[in-house]
Amino acid sequence: MKKDHFKKDNYDFKAQIKERHRLQKILLKKYGKPILVHSTPLKKNFVQILKEGKLKLPFDLGAEKKCPYMEKAIGLDNCIYLSLGFPYATRYRFKYSLIFDLGFLKELEYYNSNPAWNTYKKIVDYIYSKSPEYFEELKKKNKVCKEIADRYLYDPNNGKVRSFIDYWRDEKNLFEWIKNYPKQRMIKKIIKETGPSCILKFPSSAKHAKEKYMTRDTLEVISRKEIRLNSKYFLGFYIVGDIPKDIKKLLEKKYKGKILFDGEKIKVMK
Repeated sequence: MKKDHFKKDNYDFKAQIKERHRLQKILLKKYGKPILVHSTPLKKNFVQILKEGKLKLPFDLGAEKKCPYMEKAIGLDNCIYLSLGFPYATRYRFKYSLIFDLGFLKELEYYNSNPAWNTYKKIVDYIYSKSPEYFEELKKKNKVCKEIADRYLYDPNNGKVRSFIDYWRDEKNLFEWIKNYPKQRMIKKIIKETGPSCILKFPSSAKHAKEKYMTRDTLEVISRKEIRLNSKYFLGFYIVGDIPKDIKKLLEKKYKGKILFDGEKIKVMK
């Protein structure tokens, strides 16, 4: 059975936001602006990235995606995802992160809200408001789906409920529930329109990032092509905890001049 790294979810929302902002502030002191991050929990993936000097597209890696259904529906399944700051490192405790300069937004797609999450949220909002009896069917799928529905209904965020839709906890069954909803014409309309409505082009994207990096928002940045680590926008690494000896050797050999951040201090590898 494959390990589900998303099960490490830190549900103490305030604590994860506090830690995300703490890390961001340390980098801000050095660079004077927010940074972009790609994170992974898997040592083998990180080692491959280091050896090849690039981030490959998922289809080229043959990687199995954790949440493939909506990403495929909105045309963003074969993309590399980056974030503003460290939401994945703090929420899911992903050990390995690569850090990029904000100027990289010139070459990337910037979404002012996670496109998959935002699409799920709008669909669930629509079903809840128009067909509350069908919403109740989600609770009957299984225990996890009931927990997803209950958190959507009852857990407050800034004093408001219906702010959470944790689709990644059981995307397969959630997506199946949506596909079986009778009013598919409206569902398809939401899927078609939501993602593009979230896109901001450069330089508006950089301005938005500077305004939002210390908020609770989780923004998504997407590359539709592989990312090479000889890019002028690549800054270095954030690694949580002890660094395995083989990784330390690779870093020292191939990435001199890049930063290594441990969550407290930033050093430049020599």
